[in-house]
Amino acid sequence: MIKTPAVFLFDEPLSNLDAKLRNHMRVEIARLHQRLGTTTIYVTHDQLEAMTLADRIVLLKDGRIEQVGTPREIFERPRTQFAASFVGTPAINFLEMTARREKSETVLLRGDTALRLPSERLIVDDGAPVVVGLRPAHLHRGSANGDAGSLSGRVDLIEFLGNEALATFQVGEVDVTAMLSGRDPPSVGELIEVAVHADDVHAFDATTGLSLICR
Repeated sequence: MIKTPAVFLFDEPLSNLDAKLRNHMRVEIARLHQRLGTTTIYVTHDQLEAMTLADRIVLLKDGRIEQVGTPREIFERPRTQFAASFVGTPAINFLEMTARREKSETVLLRGDTALRLPSERLIVDDGAPVVVGLRPAHLHRGSANGDAGSLSGRVDLIEFLGNEALATFQVGEVDVTAMLSGRDPPSVGELIEVAVHADDVHAFDATTGLSLICR
């Protein structure tokens, strides 16, 4: 940095630091980048570092580029199931479902659970297996205003985080986590229902992992 090079190359510079110092240094690196304006290539396996430090992310898997975009683009419009799973804390929920095409909508089915999306939002064949992705922060307690439908299950774990509480319940045999208000969290053993909004649903081809959502 003293020699002011044209490009900085950082290879996991914070990986050996404890959590508190790592957070502090992440802020310092961001401030340095803003002040110096030097092009920086930063390699990390930590999605929090990638999301908070990057102007653009190149997401790699097995030596291949999965997606290139801003942190917001990758978070809101992941092109693959892997991209969706890499960004976001807590991790995105995945449910294996089956698509049924109807006149004006596509219904995604798993047992007694049904999520309804406008047909133009989803490119999928009738009867095709689909992996649905739902982020915990996009699941809201109660069924009101859930224009795609809702999920329900009995809570078997509560993780209290202060302002939020992570409630884990099962849909069939799959664990689903919802980020709910910490002021009035559900109790372990309580049956809860969470609303799902169509705009918050991600869907991926069960074979290729590619997104099926039309934006």
